[in-house]
Amino acid sequence: MYCIFGQVITDQSEKLVDSAISSGWVDCDARFKQDLLFFLMAASKPLEITVGKLSKLSRQMLVQSEKLVNSAMSSGWVDCDPRFKHDLLFLLMAARKPLEITVGKMSKLSKQMFFSLTQPSAAAAMARTHSDLRTLQGPGASILRLLGVWRSQGRRGRFCSAAAASVTVSTFAWLSIFAALKLVKETQQQLEDISLCCFVIVICFGYFSKVAFFIYKGGALRELLQLLSDARGKYGNGKNSQSIRLRNQKLAHRLYIFMQVALLQGLAAWFSTPLLARAFLTSDEDSLESARQLPVPFWFPGNMYLSPTYEILYISQAFCQLVVTQSATCVDAFFIHIMLVVAAELEVLNENITAMQKLRIKLQGTEYQERNLRIVAKHEEPTVYLSSECTPDEMYLQMVKNIQHHYVILRSVSLLQRIMNVSIFILLFVNMADLCSCIFVSAVVLQRDGNITKALKPLMTIPPILYETFLYCIVGQILTDQSEKLVYSAVNCGWADSDARFKRSLLIFMTVAGRPLEITVGKMCKLSKQMLVQPIVCNFKFACALSYAT
Repeated sequence: MYCIFGQVITDQSEKLVDSAISSGWVDCDARFKQDLLFFLMAASKPLEITVGKLSKLSRQMLVQSEKLVNSAMSSGWVDCDPRFKHDLLFLLMAARKPLEITVGKMSKLSKQMFFSLTQPSAAAAMARTHSDLRTLQGPGASILRLLGVWRSQGRRGRFCSAAAASVTVSTFAWLSIFAALKLVKETQQQLEDISLCCFVIVICFGYFSKVAFFIYKGGALRELLQLLSDARGKYGNGKNSQSIRLRNQKLAHRLYIFMQVALLQGLAAWFSTPLLARAFLTSDEDSLESARQLPVPFWFPGNMYLSPTYEILYISQAFCQLVVTQSATCVDAFFIHIMLVVAAELEVLNENITAMQKLRIKLQGTEYQERNLRIVAKHEEPTVYLSSECTPDEMYLQMVKNIQHHYVILRSVSLLQRIMNVSIFILLFVNMADLCSCIFVSAVVLQRDGNITKALKPLMTIPPILYETFLYCIVGQILTDQSEKLVYSAVNCGWADSDARFKRSLLIFMTVAGRPLEITVGKMCKLSKQMLVQPIVCNFKFACALSYAT
């Protein structure tokens, strides 16, 4: 009884490490993780009750004591002299402490030491999971955390994120409200100024919707990242799978760099236009108001053209433009990165399904060798038995694993579509309206005044808007193309000679995979090549109609 209940205490103490690992520590702050790490280090040594400084109350002690009693009972000690019995008694007492070779006064050469060296520790698994979640956040995650769009964990982290997010949101409100006031207060304006004011209001509304919904869906985003992280760790850990994921990760990083280049090009045009207008200003237009322009249409109750008011407003507008565009661009980079991650998981699933054909060929070759050996065994001796390296049960288990992987991908796409539904639909609609506005303003300014300086703002805004729409549609098409390959991979998996259980599972999988995965926003716009063509055709028709009218 002492040994049994001592073992119960030890077993319960050994469960502490597993409970700590499953405590949901991934999204906690650094202080919680540090305390958890100390707890894991302390709980890694199970509690054991040791009596006499050498005997541990456990099942091993009970078994060893039983063996010693049996050995002692079988040693023929009954007819021995008292001196032999006395020595045997001391031997039993000394044998209760097992012989162990300890190196470095702390490491015992045993099976436990071997498993501790070969298996990763809890701290290493925690660090690896945290690193994988950081990788899944995409290349612009640091900027999102700095701007408060991606909320940190912990009391201090949440406070800092809320403060940064309030500054980010106020930049959207500052640009759009004062542009709207300019429309209301100044009624006598030129057509291009009115169009630029409307452009600023509309694009700020689109970017604000995207960033606000990203902050609002923070819990769903963390759930999506955790789901993808578990899928990457559980399914497809081979060399080919890692290379596929790494290739898509590099592609997302390159697309992010291209987005930043296109964005900075447009920002440079908006920042430099007032300076260029002042440099190329003619003598008859030489006035304080025309010489000192601002990057964004703006209404101010006082005289904003005097120093230092003009310089303060210029720097404030530049800062607000930078914050607004960077927050929106990094949100775009996150969504595009996640879509490429899902596309990579689909490609890994295609590779795993195709690899089942090789597994089937290996199984057929093993069965053929066994059949030949049985034929030879009828005529020759001795009979040889060859164990197969691959069985139909392994084929079925691999198919079940692939189905589970596909189910996780379906959940990821559904969750991603729910997050992107409203914000990206508003963004695509706003982008189409902004493209029409930019084309209209550029055409009017160039044909009426021939002033390339005024037309520089709308002309340089067109590439980043087109590139943003292009990325969403093309990456959505990549995800759809990978999902369409699942049926072809399933057909070519070598199912013809499989058992009925495998065929039924394959039929269910093909039925589900027959419908390709598509990300639909606004319940009507599918991110695909066809969606990309529609706004381009609409804007081309608008430009043709505009040129014909003028």
